[in-house]
Amino acid sequence: MEYEFHPDAEAEFLESVGYYELRVQGLGDVFIAQVESVLSLICNEPALGVVVDGGEMRAIALLTFFTHKKTGLSRFFLTL
Repeated sequence: MEYEFHPDAEAEFLESVGYYELRVQGLGDVFIAQVESVLSLICNEPALGVVVDGGEMRAIALLTFFTHKKTGLSRFFLTL
């Protein structure tokens, strides 16, 4: 199964990468790797995660990274 970012989610993702990279060199790459790992997991096991929005979507947390003040980003929504 493949995934595709909604354009707004992709923009927030890239903004988050920049945010983390500005804090600590290389942290943006760690963030990318963790997101890609979770995306791979979700693509292989689409029933994982917490059901949200009445079953329309599922959410899964990135345990290493937290919501940052500028974007408020805390989760990504994907179309699988």
